[in-house]
Amino acid sequence: MPGTPLRPILQRFAFDCVETTVASRAAVRRPEFRSLGLTDAALLEVQDDDSLLLTDDLYVASVSAGRRAIDFSHLRVA
Repeated sequence: MPGTPLRPILQRFAFDCVETTVASRAAVRRPEFRSLGLTDAALLEVQDDDSLLLTDDLYVASVSAGRRAIDFSHLRVA
């Protein structure tokens, strides 16, 4: 990745974004934890009504939880 135009974009994003912390105990209380694991359950825990989740594997879980999601796996260019 050195020398690519992506690095400055990621750097700007890191400075501009608001990071949210999810306690593990909150994530493991979610019913999805047993099937999805800690990280995915934490993503679902932090997602609110104003969030749009871009995913290739959490679409069904997010929509089932009443949230908005886009499954980008079918958008990939072959």
